[in-house]
Amino acid sequence: MIFILTIFLSTTSWAQTSPNITSGRPGVSIGTEVVGTQVFQVQSGVTLNRYSESNKTDDWVSDNFLRYGLDERFEVSTNINYRIHERIGSGIDNLMIGGRVNLIAEADGWIPSLAFQTRWKMKGSGDFKNEEIRPENILSSIHNIGRAGIINLNLTHSYSGDGGHPIYGYIANWTMALDDKWSVFLEEYAQHDGEQWSHAWDTGAAYLVHKDLQLDFSFGYDLESGYNSSFYSLGVSWRTSLI
Repeated sequence: MIFILTIFLSTTSWAQTSPNITSGRPGVSIGTEVVGTQVFQVQSGVTLNRYSESNKTDDWVSDNFLRYGLDERFEVSTNINYRIHERIGSGIDNLMIGGRVNLIAEADGWIPSLAFQTRWKMKGSGDFKNEEIRPENILSSIHNIGRAGIINLNLTHSYSGDGGHPIYGYIANWTMALDDKWSVFLEEYAQHDGEQWSHAWDTGAAYLVHKDLQLDFSFGYDLESGYNSSFYSLGVSWRTSLI
């Protein structure tokens, strides 16, 4: 399998750096693009999470995703989230380090573009400190459906924080460009913790200010009858070439 993958990677034609910024924001899914050779990209946002299980609880999250392109198919990245929760406290609750490899650069007919991303969740700090370092893996594919936009499918694999039980999931995202500046998306996503599935959805839009700067907003709700939660997010993505 490694031999076949090595041949595949060495013979595939790779796309050049995108003329316009391609961000993982807004939404939960990730794309298949890498940022490009010696391109540094920042994706940051502020999210309000609201929970109404027994009594309403809010928390705020500042999420920051930093990406750096080693070449046209590999990038390294780190994710740093700082959370302020009304009852639990505050601290870094999602510190992750990893990277992404682009396996198929561009969708061609029924063949989608393809990428694999792996990151390791560190122990964090403050009231959200984890006991273990855990991996998170995502296989992403993008299917071009012409004027109707694209379909982005993610398969996810991670581990829980209580004993390291495996968690499997998927994200199904539809994105369409309205014009040269505006794009909209809708997605449904779910996780299985070994006992049951939990589902949620979100939607939003992005505005391309110029080729290296994008603004976005999104909101979403869970789809479980016994657990009422929602989120509202505003974000910005920008990039710069270090060449």
